[in-house]
Amino acid sequence: MAAGGLVEFHYVSMSGLALIAIAWYLQYSKMSKGQMEASRDFAIFQAAGIALLIIDGIMSGLYDLAAMNLITCGGALLVLSKAKK
Repeated sequence: MAAGGLVEFHYVSMSGLALIAIAWYLQYSKMSKGQMEASRDFAIFQAAGIALLIIDGIMSGLYDLAAMNLITCGGALLVLSKAKK
């Protein structure tokens, strides 16, 4: 909570979550067209969104959360390394 009882809005986290939502929309769109493997676009947007969550976690002093997001970002980057162009 911020001063005055207002809820603090985390723009970096919201931006990261928006990128992750876009990633899932792009993946769903490709799967609807019959492409069942993970796409590069999905992995790129996913990793970028998670990177923003890591940054926000560090800025907020939530180092355990940032560390867990770092692990999931590593997973997204592994998918990216295997995804077809």
